[in-house]
Amino acid sequence: MCFSFSMFLSRAVDTIRHKDTLRENQILVSAGGVFELGFFTDESTGNHFLGIWFKDDVNKKAVWVAILENRAILDSSGVLQIRDDGNLTLTGRRYDRSLKDACN
Repeated sequence: MCFSFSMFLSRAVDTIRHKDTLRENQILVSAGGVFELGFFTDESTGNHFLGIWFKDDVNKKAVWVAILENRAILDSSGVLQIRDDGNLTLTGRRYDRSLKDACN
């Protein structure tokens, strides 16, 4: 896979709270400023993914990618949100899957 990271950087935050959303044009930066979490596009398929990469990597190569049931987000409609029950939800066109709390 070849990934393209053309994102509009709005404000850099390190926390997502209940009812906050992270969308295609937003990035969550780790508290230490080492990692970024956001959406990116696979150039070969046009599919969108949620991933983590090193902030200072000029190539923005993902070190972690959320691939659930081998299904990608098909366009820029991806949204990461914390639900009322505390679980993360990753949604997007033709894709809706909850990321269950691994501690439960």
